[in-house]
Amino acid sequence: MDSGLSEGLEILEKRQSLLDKMLKVSLFFVVVQLIFEIAELAEYYDTEAEIATAMDWIYIGSSLGYAVVIFSTMVVFGMWIHRATKNIVQADVPGFNHSPGWAVGWYFVPIANLFKPFQIMRQIWNVSHGHWVELDRGNNLLTLWWTLWIITNIATNVSFRLYMRAKTADDLFSAQILAIVSSAGDLVLYPVAILMVAAITKAQLSSKLIVPQA
Repeated sequence: MDSGLSEGLEILEKRQSLLDKMLKVSLFFVVVQLIFEIAELAEYYDTEAEIATAMDWIYIGSSLGYAVVIFSTMVVFGMWIHRATKNIVQADVPGFNHSPGWAVGWYFVPIANLFKPFQIMRQIWNVSHGHWVELDRGNNLLTLWWTLWIITNIATNVSFRLYMRAKTADDLFSAQILAIVSSAGDLVLYPVAILMVAAITKAQLSSKLIVPQA
């Protein structure tokens, strides 16, 4: 095995370990957020004014902490994707034409970010598992991950816009429902992401990136 690829695999394993921990911390915050969102929807604060004041501060603190954790997790997730892609590039797998930079960059390109990252992740999965001929073969775990990713991101964005433009109680109610949908989706998304990242990392470490010589 090429020394550069060997070093890359070690880096990937370390990043996977860190990402695993961060996704689990994110999952904890999702549970806390969901509890508060449901409580707010049930108008819990209106019935217990004194408790509401304390609960509001806890909710705000939890939301800020969650935002920091999510941002940090996405940074590490991007680093993991970059490394996983770079390992494949270093292994010189035929048919894989994605650069490490664009494997991450497509997440920030409007419209293209609805399908391009999934296409690349699917090829990363297949190459990592030794499926060099069928780079675009489907996988249920990846499909579930991407479906949840799209749903939760759309729900979060629409919910935020509704909150910002809310003029009636119905607007706030709709925004809160979407926030709950997003959090409920994240409860499944993060465990799925943990499994996906671990599976790809394990496959690459199993030397399946080594393409058989003709």
